[in-house]
Amino acid sequence: MLKYQVVLLERDDVELKTTAIVNPAMFLSTENPTEKLEHDCLLTIEQVYSSRPDLTDEPLKDPDLELFTDGSSFVQEGRRMAGYAVVTTDKELESGTLPANTSAQKAELVALKQALRMAEGKRVNIQTDSKYAFGVIHTHGAIWKERGLLSAQGSPIRHKEEVLQLLQDVQKPKEVAVMHCKAHQFGQTVIDWQIKLQRRLQDKVSLH
Repeated sequence: MLKYQVVLLERDDVELKTTAIVNPAMFLSTENPTEKLEHDCLLTIEQVYSSRPDLTDEPLKDPDLELFTDGSSFVQEGRRMAGYAVVTTDKELESGTLPANTSAQKAELVALKQALRMAEGKRVNIQTDSKYAFGVIHTHGAIWKERGLLSAQGSPIRHKEEVLQLLQDVQKPKEVAVMHCKAHQFGQTVIDWQIKLQRRLQDKVSLH
């Protein structure tokens, strides 16, 4: 449901409310008025706005990989540092530092992109604690690409290179589910990796 809210609320002129008065499907026309109209609103949204038709936000059963991603950006001693990590519940698969001017949102996109590349040809569940990254891969990315990488206001989107790369890399897994999960719900092992990532970046600052 979260990704459908993102689709609707991305527009400034739309307000999301619950009502039982009108069913929008009743306004759909058909050549034969007596024929029962077959229409699935959720399926239509999936096909139009998703970055790949079978992308889901529900966990796959028995996946080949279960990955967790995290991006971090913070200021220490007057300098901004950033990095990312991709982990499982028991080990770190990849982590790295990013350019000093990297925002937290961009770092989250990089982490998700790397997880998708690791899962090429496999069935994968990916958990992210970033609503931004979740929204990009499920809704905003495809919309922005259709608009020529412009926002609803007509201005260039931020992180357009990363967004385009993400839309390409999401095609790599055989099957993929990307879920949003609050950081404290990841489990202690994954939280420990998040803390370790930030400490590693802090150590890098102190060496310079």
